[in-house]
Amino acid sequence: MGEELYIELPTKEYLCGHLAKPQKMVPALNETMVLFLHNFPGNQDGSGGVFKELQDSLSAQNIASLRFDFRHCGKSDGKPTDFSLQSALDDVKTVLVWIEGQGYRRVIIVGEGLGALFCVCLSDLPSCVKGCAMLWPALNVPIILNEYYGVKKQAVLLEEHGYLRHGDYAVGQGFVKDLENLPLQRKMKEFSLPTLALHGTNDNVISFENIEKVRRFLGARRIDIVSFEGGGHGLDKPAERKALSTHIFHFAERFARK
Repeated sequence: MGEELYIELPTKEYLCGHLAKPQKMVPALNETMVLFLHNFPGNQDGSGGVFKELQDSLSAQNIASLRFDFRHCGKSDGKPTDFSLQSALDDVKTVLVWIEGQGYRRVIIVGEGLGALFCVCLSDLPSCVKGCAMLWPALNVPIILNEYYGVKKQAVLLEEHGYLRHGDYAVGQGFVKDLENLPLQRKMKEFSLPTLALHGTNDNVISFENIEKVRRFLGARRIDIVSFEGGGHGLDKPAERKALSTHIFHFAERFARK
């Protein structure tokens, strides 16, 4: 369902994405777009294919959506070791310009893992962006660096070769330094978009305690937090995915009808 597309960056590189249009055009919803931001390392499908499932569900509920591979990920141009915080933010801004050019006036960003952190770090967002949904947000940087990426354990590899291993991926030293130098608490306080945060209490990849960061430090005008008791990473059980879809749809619909 939907169509593959390529969006050109100012650098002449290309982002690969997948656009899903509504099954029916509903006047109250046809100017609304949900934009998915994946984790890193990762790709446009999201953890356990969550973005593919949400995209199909939103299309059936008559809301358009777009998922894409960040530069240096998936089918987009570049290699993982060149991934940086700035390249990710530049990619999102380019995609938002493209979305506005297609006539969408209301955009809801849905970020998973570090995709949620990228959303928090965006500045000068266009007025079309109305809210942000965070799925298992990765906002505790020391834990992400040492437990998720294993920076301390791979310090020698990082120093001597300029990258570390994360599964099948090589993560460049530049991105590690981006996270180490990131004034995240200040960014979170400055973040004002209405926010929906969803996380499983038994997530063994991105700890549930990241939700406490949302609760304590995010400066959003409104924060709704949904915890899934016993839920693991990616909330991959059918009942959890169905609940995720319902929450995301109602969050998007809230702004679509304003």
